[in-house]
Amino acid sequence: MQQPITSLLIAASRKAVKFLHRDFLELGMLQRSSKGNYDFCNKAYVKAQDLLRNELQKYTSALFFPEDKFKLDNSEEMVLLINPLDGFSNLEKSLPFFALSITCLKKINQILTTICTVINFPAFDEIYYVEKGRGVWSENNTSNNSRLRVSGCSSVDNFLIATDDLNINPVFLKNARVFGCHCYGMLLLAAGKIDVVYCSSLNYTLKAGFDLIVREAGGAIINNDEMFVATNYELSKKFEHLL
Repeated sequence: MQQPITSLLIAASRKAVKFLHRDFLELGMLQRSSKGNYDFCNKAYVKAQDLLRNELQKYTSALFFPEDKFKLDNSEEMVLLINPLDGFSNLEKSLPFFALSITCLKKINQILTTICTVINFPAFDEIYYVEKGRGVWSENNTSNNSRLRVSGCSSVDNFLIATDDLNINPVFLKNARVFGCHCYGMLLLAAGKIDVVYCSSLNYTLKAGFDLIVREAGGAIINNDEMFVATNYELSKKFEHLL
């Protein structure tokens, strides 16, 4: 059973992605210029942002979006980190790899702690959520909720890596996949379909949620400073020296 805050975030995400799915289908049917596509998607981003702000400010005034300067007020009891559209360039081309993400931090013993994250993929009609101490779960309209776990791959010669940077160790390139959406790669890792995630640049609205996803899916974080690198425990022992 979901925590009440998780249910609220899922409901808010559903409201915000209804028109994103419509826009995705429309972009697939229309022939637009690159400039026209960008403007269309930018309007979609702003609309999703406004919808989420209006819906979520009922619960806290501490709402942070990707373009905001992230500065925490220690008096806040709850903070929401919101990414209305991860995978902007994919939506521009009517590719289905884009998502909306909301992460909730709540004060526990005077420390703001990540307690849940919700990620909604409008084009796939799929929602994923993670709760601290309760695991990572997928939810769609064709099956019951199912729990996700990282892969058991232990071979450095046979792993798949999702990355946003092809200027990585050449050893990785033959097994690299670039999706243009950090959330998509992250959930593939949690589901055991990708073995490593390597993000050279990750917006702060996603980092706390990704950290929780990896830990609750049974994975290991190798680097969470300038970059974000995560895998399963078996590969983590062999992978660090290859970075």
